[in-house]
Amino acid sequence: MFPLSIFFNKIIKHGTLNVIYTKGKKHSYIGSIEPEITIHIHNKALLWKLFVKPDLFAGEAYTDGSLTIDPPHDIFDFLNMFTKNMEWRPDNPFHFMGSDPYSRFKGWLSQINFIGKSKQNVAHHYDLSDELYDLF
Repeated sequence: MFPLSIFFNKIIKHGTLNVIYTKGKKHSYIGSIEPEITIHIHNKALLWKLFVKPDLFAGEAYTDGSLTIDPPHDIFDFLNMFTKNMEWRPDNPFHFMGSDPYSRFKGWLSQINFIGKSKQNVAHHYDLSDELYDLF
């Protein structure tokens, strides 16, 4: 249940998501009445995987059967509900966060600009050789 319950409680405002966890425990995250989608999580490790990298592991889990969706709904309804809930609104704490914690951290690290690396980048782009100027 944890850590996905924190995420689902904050994000679900449109629709109702019923989650049946590995041991059969059911929890409902209610935003509005329609659509009401029920999913089953069959693998306990999937809880953390979905929390850390949902864009990768949701599709993978659906494909390998560790995440199933009760009829009459399908994967398209599930994804539609989530994209609707991820849209911009003032009370959506996840809108400005990006995709997942790993990608955000990796993006933050890539923005660090060390002085030595910065000088190399400038030299690479702006220090043109005399041979280049001799061509003109």
